[in-house]
Amino acid sequence: MLPIEFPEDEDFNTIREKAVLRIADYQKEWTNYNTADTGIALLELLAWMQEMQMFYLEQGYMENIHLFQELLGMEPELLEPASVTVSLENEHEEMLHSNTGFYRDMICYEPIQTEIVGAGKLHKCYAQTAKGDLLWHCTGSRELQRGVWMFGEDPAAGDCFYMGFQASFHAGRRYSLYFEILPSKEGRRNPPGQETRELFSRYRMECWNGIQWCRCKVLKDETVGFIQSGFVEWMPEQDQEKVEELYWLRLQLLSSQYDLPPRLAVVDPRRVRLLQKETIAASIEILLPVSSAGTYCIHIDEYFETPADLDLFIKRKDGYRRIRQWRRTNHLAEFTYEERTQPFLTVLLVVHREDQKIPLEWEATGFPNQNICLEDDHVMSRRLQVLVEEEKDSGIYRFWEPVLHFYGCGADKACYCYQETTGILQFGNGIHGRIPEGRILITDCIRTSGAEGRIKEGKELFWKHGTAYNPHAAQGGHSITGTERTGGFFWKQKRDSGRAVTLEDYERLVMQTPGLLIKRVRAVSTRDQENCVTLIVEGGGMKRGRKLHPVYRREICRWLEEKRLMGTRLRLDAPDYIPIRIRIELRVYERYQRAEQWIREALEDYISEFMGGFGAGLNYSHLYGTLDSLGCVREISTLSVQAVGKGIHFMDDGSFQLPERALVFVEDIQIHIAGGGR
Repeated sequence: MLPIEFPEDEDFNTIREKAVLRIADYQKEWTNYNTADTGIALLELLAWMQEMQMFYLEQGYMENIHLFQELLGMEPELLEPASVTVSLENEHEEMLHSNTGFYRDMICYEPIQTEIVGAGKLHKCYAQTAKGDLLWHCTGSRELQRGVWMFGEDPAAGDCFYMGFQASFHAGRRYSLYFEILPSKEGRRNPPGQETRELFSRYRMECWNGIQWCRCKVLKDETVGFIQSGFVEWMPEQDQEKVEELYWLRLQLLSSQYDLPPRLAVVDPRRVRLLQKETIAASIEILLPVSSAGTYCIHIDEYFETPADLDLFIKRKDGYRRIRQWRRTNHLAEFTYEERTQPFLTVLLVVHREDQKIPLEWEATGFPNQNICLEDDHVMSRRLQVLVEEEKDSGIYRFWEPVLHFYGCGADKACYCYQETTGILQFGNGIHGRIPEGRILITDCIRTSGAEGRIKEGKELFWKHGTAYNPHAAQGGHSITGTERTGGFFWKQKRDSGRAVTLEDYERLVMQTPGLLIKRVRAVSTRDQENCVTLIVEGGGMKRGRKLHPVYRREICRWLEEKRLMGTRLRLDAPDYIPIRIRIELRVYERYQRAEQWIREALEDYISEFMGGFGAGLNYSHLYGTLDSLGCVREISTLSVQAVGKGIHFMDDGSFQLPERALVFVEDIQIHIAGGGR
């Protein structure tokens, strides 16, 4: 954000004097600076207007800045927790709640959501073709870490990947499997879009029930068909049975169009993703069938870690009514409610942390602009929810809406504003935003240290049932710095979706296509057609002479559909590959035993650096000088570079220029070394 400064010490007289001193720079003939002069009178009027403008701008400095930034399409950068994946050391099936704490050096990490962690570790795995041919097999996780082709080097429909675990997965429960896919040597794949489910393959997950393979329901696939590392959330529909002392799962490909076959390094049912957060208060709505006796029982440990304190509310049409009388026994909360007008009863369960230091309930003053200090500037505004009593002692509560500021809010809008930079919860003044009258309760409150809460890889985290190990360092997170605290919100420019106008825009956007590994792209105007852009794309795994992969063609067209200008047509094609052959005869110094290797590496580096792009050219003199400058080279007798293909422009000195849609590859390098001196 650009610094904006208001000269607070400049009053009317100061502004007038500065303006008068500048008159001589523009009009030397103007010498009468008395107030009676018409020009001076006009100048004084402008000085007064400037003073008034500065005065009114200063009345709502930060509020005006925020409004202008919103108008420019900017948004506040708020606290964000760091994330890390850990593997649980013990081998018992565990239920982790969203407020289960994992600790390292006084830093708390918690799961994203309540989930069940499977009991057994991977013991055996192997891959098999559709015809039943064994592709490979390995025992244990250590052997797998070297990397294996998950469905072989040429995956096809019907190929299977089998996994044998030491413990079973129970029917009807939701589990997660973590798959670590090794990155390709060809480059980095773009992250798939959030809505992308099937890109290069379709598969089904099955488990062995003792008689046959039965279906498992895949609930969520972060790997998008195993093109990247991530979790696969799934649910078995039947219980498993042992085969050879193991419980088996298999993944069977239904279709395969992989550009690069997935290379697997880890399968871990004990892996969990944690966020660097500390839950102070949390809530959840529970649907209970109406009891004929009017008594209800809630098992608290099904939703949260056993809390120190909790609140119960009944959801009604007019809001939430607080349950005053209820009884708690260990992990159970029991209460009585006689009304039976609906088949189900919705209960809001609110739990509080045992050692929480933030006050969670206040009495409203009934005055405008009530401020409440949470006494903690690490509370996340995105995870803060406030329940406010409609009228004093009415017992009816409603959730109020969070806003960034009160400008634009009407007098009756039930809203609040929480400033992360100060830790202050603000309410309206009756003109902008409603004034609370009853009690104020915080139902959801989570604190985080942001980027400061990251931990390094290979650390142990401790929790109530043992330890966990993080194989990778924590990532992400955003903290509010000291500068941001003094200036209010730090605002960032919203991510631009991008529009394809120029050829450079098309190249930039194609390189960002979600889920694809784009190595190079060139956009050229189509000479024989108007309003048509030809995109020459080199994707991952592309073989020379082949057409562009159909998935690449489909996804690039889909990605550019809303970004291209209306009326602009697109053509996609693969590059033209030009082979080059290099032959060199030279003499080297005898003391260099590895001279041939160094010369070959120098040639490959030169081709990669200076001839790696579309339409590149060869500068013969530059290549000759690069080789001649090597310390091992005594004398170059012959240097020949041949390129074979259409549209190549050759020059008299041995240089040449490739066509704009062509790429080179080295077909052959011949190095002949004659005897040399010392």
